[in-house]
Amino acid sequence: YHDEMIGFTSQLPHALAVALINSDEEGRDTGSFIGDSYRDLTRIANINESLWSQLFLGNKKNLLKSMKAFENEFNKILKCIEDEDKEGLEELFIKSSKRREKL
Repeated sequence: YHDEMIGFTSQLPHALAVALINSDEEGRDTGSFIGDSYRDLTRIANINESLWSQLFLGNKKNLLKSMKAFENEFNKILKCIEDEDKEGLEELFIKSSKRREKL
């Protein structure tokens, strides 16, 4: 259970931060446009590559499970945007707000 929770609460956020910052177009002046949300989300992208590579691979099963669950939720948002489904987006946002309040 511990490894599952670490995969979700620590390793997944690190993977997301790395993917977010690496998905930016190279050479773009992104720094002139960022606010607190981008800064907060990418803070942990400044990562010890040797240590975190070992941690990710050492907890591969649990991390992959968390990544696939995230991918599923991300794809729900993507689909709502593609379909211009405002109600669907609002339902996802309401769900996330309620879940965040419970933390």
